[in-house]
Amino acid sequence: DVVSQPRPSFLGDSVFSVLVEREARDLLHNPKVRLLCALPMFLTILLKLVQARDVIRLVGGEHTDVWIIVLLTTYGGVVLAANFAQNAFAYDGPGLVLLFSAPIQLKDVLLAKNVVHGLSSLGLGLLLLTFYSGYVHLPTLPDAIAALATLLFQVGLILAVGNILSVVAPRKFHAGMQRRDRVPPLTTAGGILAAMGALVPLKLVLGQVPQSALPLSL
Repeated sequence: DVVSQPRPSFLGDSVFSVLVEREARDLLHNPKVRLLCALPMFLTILLKLVQARDVIRLVGGEHTDVWIIVLLTTYGGVVLAANFAQNAFAYDGPGLVLLFSAPIQLKDVLLAKNVVHGLSSLGLGLLLLTFYSGYVHLPTLPDAIAALATLLFQVGLILAVGNILSVVAPRKFHAGMQRRDRVPPLTTAGGILAAMGALVPLKLVLGQVPQSALPLSL
C-alpha cells in the first residue's frame, strides 16, 4: 500500500511566503474585515440612490469624480488599513510569543504584515473604483489616474504610520463582533492625519491645473 503523504499546511516553501500566507488567512477569517469592506460598498450604493454626485458637482465642478473616488478609496483604505496595519500584532494573540521565540527575523514578520495589509487596502480601493465606474459614473482617465496615485500614496503613508503605532500604542483586539474595540486616541489621530496627509498632493495638483485641463465628465 502506498502511504499517502501529509498535505502541507502552507502553499509556500520559504519562511517569508509562509508568514504572508498566515497573515492573509488571519485577515480573511476575521469577521470585521468583511464588515469593513462592505461599508464603503453600501456608501457607494447610497451615493447613487440619493444622486449625491449631482449635489457634489455644484462644489467640485469638473473635479467632482476625482474627489468622490478619492474620498471613497480613502475611506476604504482608512477603515481597513487603520484598523489592522496600525495594530499589526494585536490579533496574533498568544501566538505572538511563538513568533518572538521562533528562529526568524522580526522584520520579516512586520514586512509580511505590511504586504498583506497594503495589498488588501489597495485591492479594496481598486474594487471601489471599479464599482463606482460601473454603477455610479464612468470617470475620465485623468480622474482615475489621480485617484489611484492618491490611493497608492495613502496606503504607503498609513503603513508607515502603522508600523510606529503598532509598537508605541498597541491595543487589545477582539476577533468577534460581540465586543467593540477601544481605539486609543493616538491611533485614531494617527489614522486621520495619515489620511489627510495623503490628500495634500492631490489638492496641490488640482490647484495648479485649470478646470478645463481635465475633460468634463457628463
